[in-house]
Amino acid sequence: MLSLLLTLVLCFSHQTLPGSVTSVFDLFKIDGNGEPVLLEAMQSLEAAMARVITLRESLPADYVVVSEITGKKISFTANGGIQRT
Repeated sequence: MLSLLLTLVLCFSHQTLPGSVTSVFDLFKIDGNGEPVLLEAMQSLEAAMARVITLRESLPADYVVVSEITGKKISFTANGGIQRT
């Protein structure tokens, strides 16, 4: 699983804006009826993925990280699955 996370980080890492301090990744929790709930905006994919891992330990749920630049998504399921779209 760690190698998959590292691969996803490398695939998305080019999306940072040079000199920018704005957040470029949104972190959502998927609530019980399937609706995304914005939790945080993050400055890096690495930070967003680390936050998902921490959240899943204490609150198992489905989470999605979305790039504000490209709209690409990484979905994390409560049972440990990861899917990039």
